[in-house]
Amino acid sequence: MRAAPVDRPGNDRPAMDTLLNRIDAHPLSIKPIAPHMKDLTPEAICTDLAARLHQITVATSNAAAPKPINEASQNFNPSKAPLPKA
Repeated sequence: MRAAPVDRPGNDRPAMDTLLNRIDAHPLSIKPIAPHMKDLTPEAICTDLAARLHQITVATSNAAAPKPINEASQNFNPSKAPLPKA
């Protein structure tokens, strides 16, 4: 993988710190982002991540609440469950 050009406008330390803070500097988050650093600035990547997070948040908030497997699961109380025979 080629290194991102550090002398390009927008690839300064504060911008990189913002990006790394956004993804919690987690290696599994850095790996898919790293190849885009040669074409995009950290600010552009942060903007794209925010837009994608917004899409996920909106989709999740518009989704119906998950239904319980069955009605019994709603009213299950372990303290009143019968004990298994030994």
